Amino acid sequence: MRRGHTRLTVAVLLTLAVLATASGALVFAQDPEQGQDSAKARPATIGSLPLGELRQKAGQVWDNHVRFLELRLECARTMERIRERTRELREGRTALDDSTRQALKEACQAIKTSAQTLRGTIGQIRSEAQAMRGEWRNRDWERVREHLGRILDVQETRLAELEKIKAELEHILELLG
Repeated sequence: MRRGHTRLTVAVLLTLAVLATASGALVFAQDPEQGQDSAKARPATIGSLPLGELRQKAGQVWDNHVRFLELRLECARTMERIRERTRELREGRTALDDSTRQALKEACQAIKTSAQTLRGTIGQIRSEAQAMRGEWRNRDWERVREHLGRILDVQETRLAELEKIKAELEHILELLG
């Protein structure tokens, strides 16, 4: 993920948190028996949507973002171990048998396919986030929820593909011994 995507995601989440907090302060109920404000609080709503639902979705977006960064780091570490092992095999002039070479080619092809799927999702989160900010300004909470849902869908696709890449990299490392 490029630096700009990280900043955009953080900005969207911070904006959601601030606006949700500012516009969704707890509404204190009037206690009819005492005739004064009670300490009982009921959760605020935004339109017909509970504020908690938007907060939950925004939290999921953030959690997915953090998980994606963790997976990228794990993949980078595995790639470094693969490079080290490849270097060792070259220095030792160790030849791989045909079945291992074929398995490596298949794993590389699977990685390319997943990487292509990842590239196909570039920009989708950003465009949804921009559209969501416009809906937020218009106070169209239902549309905000829909945009958050679509962001989560794209994130789930990206996470699944990155998990596949990680699994294939680990498989390659096993093949290399």
